[in-house]
Amino acid sequence: MGKRRLGILLPTAAALVSVPLMIWDAYNTSVITSMGMAWDIGPPIWPYQTPAILLYSLNFPAHFVFQPVANSLRLYSPTNYLLLLPATLLWWRYIGLRLEKRPVQGPYRYPRFVSATLIVVSGILLWAALKTFTRTTHWWFTYGSRLWSTRAIRLIEFMAPGVWCVILASLAVIGAKRVIRHR
Repeated sequence: MGKRRLGILLPTAAALVSVPLMIWDAYNTSVITSMGMAWDIGPPIWPYQTPAILLYSLNFPAHFVFQPVANSLRLYSPTNYLLLLPATLLWWRYIGLRLEKRPVQGPYRYPRFVSATLIVVSGILLWAALKTFTRTTHWWFTYGSRLWSTRAIRLIEFMAPGVWCVILASLAVIGAKRVIRHR
């Protein structure tokens, strides 16, 4: 288990967190369906929307890539989890393998092009993160209240794409550094 420790541990941890949240969301969906039109503005954030928000926030890249596929297959919550759970596990496996600092697959034919592309991607991701943080901060100061409120759960949902953009930008810079060093 020595070399591939993170490649196994991260997907396992993701499954241990995601599966209960998916079960909770499936239960909440059945409660919401049984309520019908009882809520004029939709179900309350706590507890009915919370598991979906937490799943989205923890696994944003997998949702970003595979939710359009699930929508095109007409898989809506909770049946979309049949596609999103394997995508989540694959995503966390990929992150685990990247964090193990395995050597760069190479040699690259055009290392400067690859590293420049990674730097540009990193810049775009950081710009997207800045826009997300700016809009979320504006939303919080307009509509937010106390930190320990149901709106704080929405804050988590709105901040997740920006946080993930910073993480992915950091990984892109690390990848560019590795390509340059491998050259």
